[in-house]
Order: sequence, then C-alpha cells, then structure tokens
Amino acid sequence: MSGINNKGVSLEHHAGLSEDQDSSGPFDGNGGSRQDLKVPRKLQRKPRRISGRRSRVLQGSSKESRGLRVPRPELLCNKTKVDGKWDVILSIDEEFPIKTVYLQNEKLDAVNNKCRIPSLTGNLAIEYQDGQKQDVSLFKGKPLIFKLRKNWVGTGRKIAAITSGYFIVIAPISWNRTGRIPVAPESCGDTEFLAHYFWREVQSEEDHISGFQGCEDFHVVAGIKLLGQRVFDDSEEGDLFVQRAPELITTQNIIWARVGEEEKSGWKGQNFEPAKQTLSEILNGRDGRFFLRVYDSSGKLLDSTEFRILRGLKEIWVNGEPYAEHTKLLPSLNGHPRTEVRFVSVDDSNSPQITLCEGTHATVKSGGLTIDQSPEADHILCTLGYGNCRVQINLILPRTWWKMESGDKSQYDWQDKPLRMTRQEFQEYACDGSEIRLLQKRIQSVRAGFDEELDLEYNRSKGDCIIPIPLSDFVDHVQIDQRLNTDVQFKVELAGTALPLIVISADPLPEIKSFTASPREIILGQQATLEWVTSKADQAQVKITPSVGLVESEGHRIVRPTETIEYTLSLVASDTYRVERTVTVNVDLSDKSIGNLRPRVRGFSDPAPKLSRSVRYQGPRARRKVGNEWREAKGFSLKEIESAGLTKQDMDTHSIPVDRQRWDMYQANVKVLKKAFLNE
Repeated sequence: MSGINNKGVSLEHHAGLSEDQDSSGPFDGNGGSRQDLKVPRKLQRKPRRISGRRSRVLQGSSKESRGLRVPRPELLCNKTKVDGKWDVILSIDEEFPIKTVYLQNEKLDAVNNKCRIPSLTGNLAIEYQDGQKQDVSLFKGKPLIFKLRKNWVGTGRKIAAITSGYFIVIAPISWNRTGRIPVAPESCGDTEFLAHYFWREVQSEEDHISGFQGCEDFHVVAGIKLLGQRVFDDSEEGDLFVQRAPELITTQNIIWARVGEEEKSGWKGQNFEPAKQTLSEILNGRDGRFFLRVYDSSGKLLDSTEFRILRGLKEIWVNGEPYAEHTKLLPSLNGHPRTEVRFVSVDDSNSPQITLCEGTHATVKSGGLTIDQSPEADHILCTLGYGNCRVQINLILPRTWWKMESGDKSQYDWQDKPLRMTRQEFQEYACDGSEIRLLQKRIQSVRAGFDEELDLEYNRSKGDCIIPIPLSDFVDHVQIDQRLNTDVQFKVELAGTALPLIVISADPLPEIKSFTASPREIILGQQATLEWVTSKADQAQVKITPSVGLVESEGHRIVRPTETIEYTLSLVASDTYRVERTVTVNVDLSDKSIGNLRPRVRGFSDPAPKLSRSVRYQGPRARRKVGNEWREAKGFSLKEIESAGLTKQDMDTHSIPVDRQRWDMYQANVKVLKKAFLNE
C-alpha cells in the first residue's frame, strides 16, 4: 500500500519492498543483512562491484542521480527488558538519515535510524533526507522468521526461511502451533501476534519442520555449514575455530556470500562467490570474530551466522580434560578440587596473551587460569590472543553448589561439601518451608532421596540455573521419621552420579548416667528407693527388672524386697544396641536384725531406726508439722537436702534418711542438716 508523506503527497514512486526480495544482498558495503527490498528494476545476478554497494536508480530520477547509493532497511526483533514482549524494529544504516516513516498513513518516531513498529500488518513507507523513498512489507499471510544466536539470545534478523539454529517466528495470535514446542510462545508488541520459539539441529536431515495448523509446514532451506577444527566454549558469539579457517560448504542455492568483522571498527568485509573463492582465501590469515551471510541469485538473504577464529589455539582443558558441552564438574565429599583452565597452543613455546574481563574471579598464570572456589567464579570471561589478534572466550564452568533457604533467607552459604544435621533439625527446617537450592548450569533435572532411594524428580525453570528441592517432601521417610542407628545421606543423582547434599547424623546412643539404691542394705520389711538418670533415651525403651517393668528415662521407684535382689536398669535403642547397669539391695534376714525392727515412731526424741548391722544413721532427725504439732518424719525431703547444699554423694556417705514421698520443705530441717554436715 502506498504511503503518504508529511505534505500529504502520495508516495507512489518509492523503491518498493516485498518479503520475497532483499535489496541488501551480498552487495551491502557494511555487511548488513536487510531483506524485503523491492526495486523498480530486475535484480542482476552479479553485482557490478563486488566489494561495494550496488547503485540503484529510482523511477523518475535524473541522469545525475543514477549513481545514487540505495539505503537497505532490515527488520530486526528483540525482547524488551521492561515487559518481556517481542518488538519488531526497522533498522537502517546511519549513513542514510531517515526523514519520515509512515505505517498505514500513521507517522512513526525514528531514533538513531531505528523505528519500533507497533503494528505488523500493512506497509512501511520510508522517506530519507536525501529524497529517496522506499516501502517495506510486513505480515502478508506468511509468518515472519527471525534468526537469533544460541538459546534465542540477542537480536534476531529477518531471513527468508528456516535453516538451522534458533528462530523466533511471529504469527497471528489465532494461529495454532503444531509439532514440538521447545518454549511456550510469548507476547509481541503488536497484541494481535505471538512470538513462537523454533529450533532446528544442524545435523537434522528433515526438509520440512512443523509450523501452524492451516498453514503449510516450513520448507527448510540449506543454510550455512562450516567445516573445521572447533573448540568448545560457552560463547554466544559463534563457533570457535582453531588452527585454520573453516571451510564454507556450499549448496546450489548459495550463489553469493559476504564475510566481515563484527566489530564496528574492524574489517568491513568482502563479497565473494563461494564456488570460485574459499572462505580461507577471503579471510587471508585474519583472526577475530566474523559475520557470514549467504544469498541466492536474486540477492535474497538465505542464512547468517557468526564465528570466531584463533589459529594459534589448539584446545581448552579444564582440570586435565578437554572442555566440552558434556563436561560436568562434581565435587567429592571434600568439595571441589582446585579448578585449573589451560589454553593449549599449537606451538607449546608460544603461550597466549590472557586478559581477564571485569568481574572474573581467577588468577592468570602461564598459559591458563586458576579459578577461585566460589560460584561467582564459575563464569570466566577473558580475551585470548596471539600477537595483535584477540578473541573473547566465555567459559561457564558447570561446577555444582547448593545451599538451604527458607523464603529469601539463607540458612547456609553456598556449599560444595555435604551439610550435616540431625533428624530433628531436618524436621525443623522442613516445617519452616526450607528447601535445598541446587546450582547446576547444564543439568535440567535431578532425582533426589536417601541413600539409594532416589525416587523424586525435580526440574529447573526456563532461564534459571537453580533446581529447588523442598525438604518437606521427605519428612515422612523412615530416615527422618524413625530413629537412626547409622548416618544416612540425602543425595541427588547428577549425570549418573549420586552426590550427597546432606548427611543426617545417627541418633546419639542412650546412656545411663546413674543407677542407685538408697539404702542399699535394709532389714526385712523396710523399703529402698531405686533412683536413675539417663541421657539421650527419649526414644529408647527404659526398663528395670525384676518386678518394676517399664519406667521413664529419669525417676525413682520404691521397692520392698523380701530378699537380697540385684536390680537391672536396661536401655534398648534397637535390636543391636542395649546398655545395662545393676544395683543390689541387700536384705538382712537374720533373727537379730528382725528383732531390732523399729516400731512406729511417734516422737522426735525416739531413738533412730536400726538400718542394718553395718550402716547406722547417727545424724539429726527430720520433723514435719501435723496441724500445730511437730512430729518426726520418715526422712528429709529432697528439697530440704538440696537447699542445705548437700549432694547425693553426701546422702549415700552419711546414710541420710530420705522421704521421697514428701515434697514440702521446712527451714528447721534445712538448718539442722547444715549444722550437722556443713558446720554452719
């Protein structure tokens, strides 16, 4: 559709643009890949000047204007940081300043020779300050195809068809996608369209790729294929070729190509016919980062790519092994070893010049780097070069780290050694909503569990390197719910290797602190008190035999044996753990001792009871108040003994009688104890 200029004049004599033609062709002096250009005369198969831009003559132009160079607009796409929507941008070389841009008679704002396109239907009408005019077609019933860098990073450039790599395909919102969908579609600046993610492997031999219902599948066009010695790194700036320049494999569709440096201040590039000249001949020994674009006979852009060359480099090694896409760096129980990166040169005597980029946590040494022991150091960005040529190297070391978090609060820093905790601590963290956050940049999912029972699967979200593992998913496992006699490990399976993240400590073994009888010698008819103290026996079985049975982990019990008995206190924690301690209560059954049995005591002045032949208490008597009358008590209460500052050892040494049934306390009893045994 014709546009209207700012004076209301119809722009019918523009150089037109359609989606099937590309005026940039291989003849663009700055190497730009701009398509959808329709010119008023048929494109020639061969440019008049391969190294420069081809001149175009506008309709109605004068003889003096026949040498006028034609601007070559292109359509780009990128994802905005503000709202995450995909915008389509009109971009034109700055050497052709824009005067006005109209979309369906609506004037658009152009800044720095770029213009955001709010609607993808209709035509763009462009007028330049030098008087030239052009039309650019937008959506005309066929999806708009943009090629991007690895993992859909950066800015996409509109091309004619799917080749291989990563693509954003913009289509009406009503179109339904078919086939494999690697990533869910996202919104566009034009709300009537969606941005769909497409990806095709270089090795794929399929000549069609699924597209949309009611629309024929995409016909795959053979794109750029480079053969050469590659070295892997994590850069998104194209493959890294070493030792020699790669070879461009041509097809019958590829007639023209253009190669040049990506840097603005670098080599602007050269057009060539791949059937007649090799890429190596054109590069002529250059190292660096380059763009490569290929075209058909009509000048339509078929494919574009980026690549790097560093001829002096042979390999990149990490910890003594070639660095590759499948490299996994897993820690041992002692954590990650010291990580070393080595840049292996073709000539061992010629080490590369290494310059670390800002924010890289590493130390440069001869021919390589020593990496700091922290997650922040995993991303290495440096320039590498031999002589004056330098190439940027990007390594994202796939070391594994983990920490525990609850909400935004971290209970631990990043770890490369197993955390250690008890079952009770694990339960507390789980109730608090804590989760293990596993940092792994190359693995999409892991299986987690205790020891060899790795039953539950966890995945990371798109664009995130963190795999969250909630602890609450495991509180009902026997390793947490029941007593542990040995340590167990909470593990994840990474690349076929089980990696322990947490060690759950075995429950501490129960102990018997003390087990006593007081008094230990009695005469028939008297009573003794068994008293015991244990530790860490909350989940153990505590039992006294004979006669007593199951008891608490700490307490006392009165017994009246009729003969000498050995009492056994046993703690049973499991089938394999049992601890015991014994105490004997001697019962004197002789006629003499029976005759000395003390009758019921009624007054404070009565003689002390006879305890046994060998042990007789000679100290003061305890009294208790009954109404307004003081009477002799069976013994001192534990509170009175403790308040007097006496210990259990004092009780045993002096055979102080104790009434464990009495819980009251009289200061008079406390005073007589202090006076008798502490001289106070």
